[in-house]
Amino acid sequence: MWHTFIDPSVPRVSLDQLLVAVYALSAPPQTSQSFEFSAILVVAVTLEALWRSHWAFVFNNTPFVSNTVISLATAKVFQMRQESFISKGISRAPLPHVSTD
Repeated sequence: MWHTFIDPSVPRVSLDQLLVAVYALSAPPQTSQSFEFSAILVVAVTLEALWRSHWAFVFNNTPFVSNTVISLATAKVFQMRQESFISKGISRAPLPHVSTD
């Protein structure tokens, strides 16, 4: 899932960096725009998806599947992207092509 939000030109995030981010909610300072959103925001969304899947398993006997976690987290990030566009006044759909000729 991380590769969806990390710029491919940036060196891979190490497992140690991911573990620190998830367990301590601490992300290294970003030196470039490797994430469209802040790294800690992506970690938080991932943790939310993990916990939602966990509690769905506990209360609803829904199988805990990694694809579900990835789907939940990805949907949340895309929702945040759309909300960001709206707050910036960017249309979510391209404007129609109008010719003045």
